[in-house]
Amino acid sequence: MKATVPLPMCKVAFDDPGTRQAFERAKRRALSNLLIRGVVWFVLLGVATLGPEEETQLVQGVASFGVMVWSFFLIGPANSVRWYAMVGRVLKSGPWQNAVAVVRPDVKVGAGPAVELRVGSTGAGAGVVGEGQVSAVPASATATAKTTAPIFAVRAPRRHRRRVSELENGAWFVGEPGRAGVISEPGGDRFMVLQLHRS
Repeated sequence: MKATVPLPMCKVAFDDPGTRQAFERAKRRALSNLLIRGVVWFVLLGVATLGPEEETQLVQGVASFGVMVWSFFLIGPANSVRWYAMVGRVLKSGPWQNAVAVVRPDVKVGAGPAVELRVGSTGAGAGVVGEGQVSAVPASATATAKTTAPIFAVRAPRRHRRRVSELENGAWFVGEPGRAGVISEPGGDRFMVLQLHRS
């Protein structure tokens, strides 16, 4: 089980080989997606503007329409590349810490789920009194209780957001616990950005 993966003793999270490999693989996938869509856009643009004279106006008109429509398909991959650049900066800012991200369905944060971050916890059987101080209160028992702990909005690809509830069993966190950071499953995989929710 991933929750038993030991925390790496690295100065910064990016120095962990598993973290770096997972990050580079995900970033490479995002770059490849953007590159492929960019090539298709340039081919359509070439047909629309530089097509041979024997090309019919219909073909050039369809290509021009395709250029406009395909431009919208570049937005998602471009945002993913920018998102991974931000994740990379955070991973190089500090070490991994054990944490638990308790899902808070009672809090609305716009897009994505809301979580309460508990740095210092190692699983669903531990709640945090303060940073590094672990209590015996189960995380699930306090998930809906009124607390003063900050609430974060999870920003991640949709396929990762579906697994946010698994972070109650243990997670790795890097960043500033009271402000923002990156959280992942133990092992440094499936990165998600936490942004402080201001109610």
